[in-house]
Amino acid sequence: MSTQTRVPAGVTTGGQFSTSARAEAPVALAPAPPRHWTDATAMDRIARLLVVDHSSSTADTLSAAADRIADTGRPHPGDAEDTYDDEMLAWMDANAVAEGEPGYDDWVALNGLARTLAAEPDWSPDQVETVATAVSISGRPGAGESTARDYDRELARHAASTGAIPDYPPTTRAVAEEAGLPVMHDVLGVVWNREDVPADAYADLDADEVADLYEQEIGPAADVMAAALRAAERPVLEINEPDDEDVALAHMDAACEEAGLEIVGQVLEARLESGDLDAGDLRALNADMVTELYAQHLAPAIDVVESRLLSR
Repeated sequence: MSTQTRVPAGVTTGGQFSTSARAEAPVALAPAPPRHWTDATAMDRIARLLVVDHSSSTADTLSAAADRIADTGRPHPGDAEDTYDDEMLAWMDANAVAEGEPGYDDWVALNGLARTLAAEPDWSPDQVETVATAVSISGRPGAGESTARDYDRELARHAASTGAIPDYPPTTRAVAEEAGLPVMHDVLGVVWNREDVPADAYADLDADEVADLYEQEIGPAADVMAAALRAAERPVLEINEPDDEDVALAHMDAACEEAGLEIVGQVLEARLESGDLDAGDLRALNADMVTELYAQHLAPAIDVVESRLLSR
């Protein structure tokens, strides 16, 4: 799929991570590169699957690990066919990282894990040990008996030791999950990437504060966004075109990617999960609507979240 970069007047030039709006200008259309997670982010999320209080089954853990591998742009090991190893070797050749370069250990660990999972048609608890081995190869500490919050701090220390700059605040995932609002980790990631709020402001957040930020700022914005979607005209389905949740989510993701505003999709998906939206509502989205929802509702709410963090 070809995506476009569109930054209309009043929308920040850095997308969701910027705070300065640009002046009126002609719409510029240019191919945008595919957006993939870095290997470091994928390995952090895979490592976190092994925290002892994680309640997922073996199959869920391995499926999530395979998804995180695919999020980097590698072929999905869960969709493996006889040609998988050739596809992986081609990907590795096109995305090579030399030994000694930053990210080499993560690159090696993910490549090995992908090929191992793809080679095993029936995933079993033995493959969970393979995941743990990949985490070790990457240089990260094992989860051991750590809680999610403590392990997030261990991963943050590992990132600091490598000089890597994490894509998200290192400690907010566990706090957001404790608050029952995992989408707030994504919201705080937007603020984090603006690079104005000091790291200490995130490290001291607790679940009650995260819940208050959502209830006072993000939740009301999400209410208005959901109402706008429910009121929008839905496109007519083509004959035999499925109208299920997976198709609707893929449509939403494409619209948000084209707009360069993935955070809009993350907030709306949380509303889908809560039952405030249905799959058909998401079909009304296009890149222009995503941009409008962000500029008019979500961006001002995130700006207030940022201001509140700066004033702590």
